[in-house]
Amino acid sequence: MAQVASNCQDCPKFTLALGLKDRINAGYTVTLFNIQTMQWEWVSIAPPTMAQRLLYARDINGYMWVSVYELANLRLRLLENAGEDSFVVYSNGSMYEAAASGEFMNSAIRRLTGSANTTRRNIVDLTDAALILKLRQQPGIERVVTVCTPATISAAARAAGLVQTHAYSVVGYNATTGRVILRNPWNNAALPGGTELQIRLQDFKMWFIELATENFVVA
Repeated sequence: MAQVASNCQDCPKFTLALGLKDRINAGYTVTLFNIQTMQWEWVSIAPPTMAQRLLYARDINGYMWVSVYELANLRLRLLENAGEDSFVVYSNGSMYEAAASGEFMNSAIRRLTGSANTTRRNIVDLTDAALILKLRQQPGIERVVTVCTPATISAAARAAGLVQTHAYSVVGYNATTGRVILRNPWNNAALPGGTELQIRLQDFKMWFIELATENFVVA
């Protein structure tokens, strides 16, 4: 969810439309779309723990709402799956979402936008032209695009700053340099909004396996 919300922070209208109630010390209540009941619902969570605050993402202004959505999404996943928690990692008294995949990215987009029109593709199945069309910014179209790495990555991918089984926001594609622009939403106090990476298209095709996307319009 952090990678999806990280995308959305670039769209001020969408950010303002996010349903978030700050209950101070009592925690937060967030509105997300339940993909089983097909209804919007309020999800209540406790305030992020210190460990979660240190790991989860901040937005470009340094605020913690991205982390709040990360935790709310995890809570809703637990509710949707009747308590089954194989996708949860417990560490230092805190819980985190486990490894990312195209299926999880697709579901995260649906929970955040409520749209049934999310698409998920294997990157290897796309031609360069089709892939660039999905990655590049298009005037007048607000959208979410996320990609994920496989369980095993090369030394070159690690040297570029990537980690395995992790989701990244796609900021766009620079046709002049031939590079895909990504954002890693993991928290870094010195880099609110996450680390930005620029990767050659051919490397991108080798290092990432799945892409999930959705166009959305906010009135």
